[in-house]
This record gives sequence, structure tokens and C-alpha cells, in this order.
Amino acid sequence: MPVLKVACLRGHNCSVWICGGDHDHMQSHRNVVDDCANLDGQISIVYLSPDPSPLPQVDWAILNGDRYPLLPIVVRCYQQKIGIVHMSGGDKQDGFLVDEPVRHAISKFAHLHFPILQSSYGRLIRMGEQHKRIHNVGSTMVDDLVNFRPVKNNFNGYFLIQMHPAPNWTEHLRDIILILKGKADIIVMMPNGDPGFGETKGITWQKSLPREEFLQLMWNARCFIGNSSGMALEAQYIGVPCVHVGPRNDGREEAFPGHQVEYEGDILRAVDDAIGKDARNIDGLRHDWRDGKHGDGTAAQQIIDCLEKTGVPTQTILHKEWE
Repeated sequence: MPVLKVACLRGHNCSVWICGGDHDHMQSHRNVVDDCANLDGQISIVYLSPDPSPLPQVDWAILNGDRYPLLPIVVRCYQQKIGIVHMSGGDKQDGFLVDEPVRHAISKFAHLHFPILQSSYGRLIRMGEQHKRIHNVGSTMVDDLVNFRPVKNNFNGYFLIQMHPAPNWTEHLRDIILILKGKADIIVMMPNGDPGFGETKGITWQKSLPREEFLQLMWNARCFIGNSSGMALEAQYIGVPCVHVGPRNDGREEAFPGHQVEYEGDILRAVDDAIGKDARNIDGLRHDWRDGKHGDGTAAQQIIDCLEKTGVPTQTILHKEWE
């Protein structure tokens, strides 16, 4: 969304493509549409069909991350000679997930790369991507957080849990809920729709929230528990205590190493240890946020600057060679 905001402010026509998702996760799509409606600019919303029909013809398709519904879109973009921009390529995640090979597969198709970490930049180079195509600009999520202003609620604190499908995730989730029940209120965010999502009957979910609402919910939590990737970035930049559960984010580089606590079977002890690392600041970002590894809050501006300088992708850009 930060990239879309900057593009709109500079007068570019933008098309937002929405794909994938089941009935349980449609709220995420509605949140995206609502966010787009709040922006000033020429924005079209396009719901992509799963069949290989032609995509809207645009100059650049800007894709973020490693979710597997992106793969068929990437292939269609490549076939239609649409320039592919990949954000967050080169990241590392050892948690036995499909995300890792999908992320690297997208990178092999991408014409321009905007990794968020120096280590990710180096990994793309070792994968054979050309130096001239890679721009280490940091994370657009930090751009979002620079303007975050927390609103302290009147609750006595609650545990915020978000567990996505991963090895043994349902056992961990049920055990943690059972132990924490009665210690404070518990809010369990709906997981993503990866295989295994249907194994959690009987759990009451909080459906997807608009980003600002979720950040407020996170900031006011006593502790954030689970295996969400937000623990390695957003939660750390706003200083929220975190307990990481299971292997899903193993290998992911933290913004502030040592901020989150690993769950090793004793959730109450882990929560106490995490609360001891609380770094929240009533003004928004933690005081030492510029010491983090994910940029200075200008990633979106740098991305649009690069695309404006590059212009309409030429054959030189679209024809990839590897080093």
C-alpha cells in the first residue's frame, strides 16, 4: 500500500489486482478495496480469475513476498511482457513451508528486485541475479510505521495470538489457549488459508482487520504470540513483546535480534520473558527504530523513483540474463 500511495500522489494510473482466497478470507480483500477507496488517484480494482486469461496490460506489475497464488500471475506477466517488480525477494525462511521456493521462483522471473535486507541482496546475487537489477531500499512496512500513532485502550491487556498453518501448529495453538485462558482475555487472529487451515474447528477467530486497526490491536496487547511474520518486523519496530512458536519463521532475520522469545514448552515463562523486553513508545515507533535492519522509511519513494527513471520496460529490461 505505501507504493500505491506514492504512485497515486505522483499522478500514475494504478491497477490493483486481487486473486486467491476462500470465503473465510474475503475480509482481507474487502480491506484492500476500502484502503484503495481512501486514496486520491486513478485506481482500478481487478479481480483475477484462476484461468490463464490475459491480464490487464500494464507497464509494471509490483508483487510483494512469497505467497503461492502469485506464481501463476508471474508466469502470465512474463508471457505478456509485463515488467515484473519483486519486493522482499532473497529473504530466508527455513520453516518447512512452500513460501521459500515460491519466493525464489518469483525472483527468477522478476526484472527488478527490491529486497528489504542487505543479506537478501547478497542472496539474490548468489542466485545469479544481475547487480544492476537489484536495489536494496528497505521495507515498505517501515514506511507505514513511521506515521503510526498508538491509541492506548482501556483494557487491562490481552494476549494476541496468530498462528498460521505449520508443523504441529494446531497442537501448539490449543495448548497455549488452554494455559492462558483465565489469565487475561485472548484474541486469536484468523490464520492464512494454507493447507491445514480446516484443522481448527471450535476456535473463534478474529477476522482480518484493516492494517491500522491491526497495528493498534497489536500495540495494546500484553503480548503477541504465534508464528506470524509480523513478529519479525512490525511488532519489533513498535516494540511489542513477542513469543515465537514453532519452526515457521526459523531463519528469518529479525529487525532487532533478541527482541522475541522462543516458546520451548512453557508459555507462561516465555510470556514473562517477552514482557521483560517491552520496548513500546507512546509516540509510535520504538526509540531506537533507526537501528533496525529494514530501511529508513522511504522504501516506497525509492521504488517509484526507480520505476520512473526506468520508464516503460524495454526489451533490454525484459530479456533476462544471469551471472
